[in-house]
Amino acid sequence: MKETGKILNLELHPNYFVYGVLDTMAQTFLSVDIQYNHSNSSNEIDLNLLSEWLKGHQKIWSTHYQKVSIAVFCCPTTLTPDTGGGITALKSLTPHDSDSIAYKQIRLNEDTVFTFGIPNEISHLLNSYFVNTVILPNALGILKNALEMNTGNSLYLHITPLEVSFFQLNHKKLCYYNTFRYNNQDDLLYYTLLVFKMLQLSTEEDKMNISGFIEQESEIYKLLYQYIRNIEISDYSIQIDKKINLTDTLHPNYLSNILYLSL
Repeated sequence: MKETGKILNLELHPNYFVYGVLDTMAQTFLSVDIQYNHSNSSNEIDLNLLSEWLKGHQKIWSTHYQKVSIAVFCCPTTLTPDTGGGITALKSLTPHDSDSIAYKQIRLNEDTVFTFGIPNEISHLLNSYFVNTVILPNALGILKNALEMNTGNSLYLHITPLEVSFFQLNHKKLCYYNTFRYNNQDDLLYYTLLVFKMLQLSTEEDKMNISGFIEQESEIYKLLYQYIRNIEISDYSIQIDKKINLTDTLHPNYLSNILYLSL
């Protein structure tokens, strides 16, 4: 019998913090919220901003949940076929002293292990608020959903304010995954065209699914559409309670990653 109750999903990013409370029986999000950290120009999560945000939502966190899943912005990440080589490879790429990093791993499927690291200070802060929490790398929710829904050869692009993630799936197999930092929409276009060239895809015929911080009316979408004709913003099967007032600052696309973290 399927367990009843609620689950809590969070995504922590240098430029925003977002959470959603999901009713597992109705498959509906009962509560969602996002805080933008516009003043944070760093590529890392600000510990003080995160601490203040967590304190301000104490009533939300104090509720009993079946599961708490937190996607934490972390770069770089590595994907390996086993757990052994992942941490070794990541340590060689991490600019910080490895003693200040909590290394974590999660198996995406039988062929792929994600290895990522978050600062110990953030790990300790999260552990002080949440029990039995699953810490996940950013963009994992949207990748998990794409793997579940994939039936053929497809390219996906997930956009956040600092980073874009590309992944190619073919019949539920992860064939390609890469992330790029970008400074403006021209950078984003450059990396998109580069991925199309690397994967030998046609910008006229092959389809790309887009998720994250993008809308059809946005300048980024209009720019991409000038060069890639077959693009589509992904639809999401999970419902958001109609009482929640979604606005331009809390667009459904911005929630795409947390919708599927726990599923």
